[in-house]
Amino acid sequence: MIKRISKFIINKTIKAISGLIFISILMFVFSCNNTSKEIYPFNDENYRYGYMDIDGNIIIEPQFDYAFSFREADLARIKQNEKYGYINKQGQIVIQPQFEEAGDFREADLVPIKQNGKYGYINKQGQIVIQPQFEEADDFREADLVPIKQNGKYGYINKQGQIAIQPQFDRAYSFREADVALIIQNGKYGYINKQGQIAIQPQFDRAYSFGEADVTLIIQNGKYGYISKQGQIVIQPQFDDASYFGSTGLAPIKQNGKYGYINKQGQIVIQPQFESASPFGESDIAPIKQNGKYGFINKQGVIVIKPQFESTLSFGAADIAAIKQNGKWGYVNKQGEIIIQPQFDDAGWFREADLVRIRQNGKWGIINKQGQVVIQPQFDDTWLDGAVIYVRYGKRLSFVRKDNKEFVGFNFNDLNAEQQKQENKQASKKTKRSTSSKPKSSNANSQNAPKQKYKQFASFEFSIPLVGISDEKLSVNSTRQHKVDVNDGNSGYISSGAMDDIRGTYQFTWTFDANNNFLTNPDYKTYSGTFSIDGLYDSYTIYLNYGCDGCIEVKGY
Repeated sequence: MIKRISKFIINKTIKAISGLIFISILMFVFSCNNTSKEIYPFNDENYRYGYMDIDGNIIIEPQFDYAFSFREADLARIKQNEKYGYINKQGQIVIQPQFEEAGDFREADLVPIKQNGKYGYINKQGQIVIQPQFEEADDFREADLVPIKQNGKYGYINKQGQIAIQPQFDRAYSFREADVALIIQNGKYGYINKQGQIAIQPQFDRAYSFGEADVTLIIQNGKYGYISKQGQIVIQPQFDDASYFGSTGLAPIKQNGKYGYINKQGQIVIQPQFESASPFGESDIAPIKQNGKYGFINKQGVIVIKPQFESTLSFGAADIAAIKQNGKWGYVNKQGEIIIQPQFDDAGWFREADLVRIRQNGKWGIINKQGQVVIQPQFDDTWLDGAVIYVRYGKRLSFVRKDNKEFVGFNFNDLNAEQQKQENKQASKKTKRSTSSKPKSSNANSQNAPKQKYKQFASFEFSIPLVGISDEKLSVNSTRQHKVDVNDGNSGYISSGAMDDIRGTYQFTWTFDANNNFLTNPDYKTYSGTFSIDGLYDSYTIYLNYGCDGCIEVKGY
């Protein structure tokens, strides 16, 4: 009898334990699914930011001054009372808003923060791992050593906060995806290895990061050439302009006023004959300019799409590319057939996506590769992010589902009606003011700054070769200053490639007259300053903002 009771108790116990284990597993699975579900920032009618899931369920109530995307990370940045902190997907503030600046935890366990004017690093628990002590600091994404600035000089630290390479350089760049990093010393560019040894002596007037490439560009005495990671000049500086080697192993160069292509041995494969030429990148055909028109060539130098367009973008990894004709943008395939009729004021790259943003009548929307309008051009901004398309209308932010194209967060028609009401109200006030006030002087210098919020930047200086930008949008002079075509839209683009390190601080200058038109020679007002890029995103749109007296606003996508 005792044996039977014991056996019965043991069996019951095993079953109970098994049940608990099963329930625990279910709870664990549910918890994992719940925390791994992506949520997206939006704001309400009071412009407070919170987060919703893709179905429109509010997961984190609107309460922040600004909220950033999780981007597949566990924590996201939020801004409150001019300070940055972090929340998790359950809406818990994991790290209190306390920092003047802060980075994203995407692909990193440590992020740089700024406190009391100095940079340090925190972990995901909010613990300060490396005390704020630096004037500048980079992120550890894909790197075990990062550049920092201390006492006016640049060096490198490891994740323990130890100085791995003493601050001694005028400028230092990331090791990301490379064994050597670019440095500037006494005005010359060179490279160091991770042991802090000079791998390539600082000797060049300009040089570029290697990234995953085995050769990179250098400039010496105004001429472009290429070096290897071993410091060997594999192609002597001899070209007036040059760019990176694409997947075809060819790079565009400029010689005697014309563009052609060379291989990695420095041999001219396609004779210099074009007015401009772009890298092949990931494509098997590349844009060129001939007799004032743009077309495409293959790697044998054969023209496969006749030069006929006013401007064009590269194909990249996509099978259609943007072209400009009669002042409007459309798309062609690799056979030169117009797939989407030129009709847009601005258009972007499809890259590997099936959707792209376009601009029409001053508003942004989204189309697919068939040219069908997915989101009507009615927003002040749109951008793609994972499973959603963000849309901004005035100060309101929400998103559209990619799968069923449903608006989530606000009803556009209601919002548009409210916006029109506000605009009519403001216009009425403006009319009353203008009729009751005395006429203003026609002298441009005495007028107020323009009232619209955004204006295209006029010029800025890059420290990197640009990818996928046609000469119609940018012209390059010997000082590597890139000027934007003043008739080309209200924003400029930077696109990063595998070889490019686009992080850093850039100079910009822009000018306009009393009628808000850009001037070649300023006689009304000039704004200048700097803007910074963190390099975390694939591409950036640069805006000039009248609202903060000509400052720069940078948006990453």
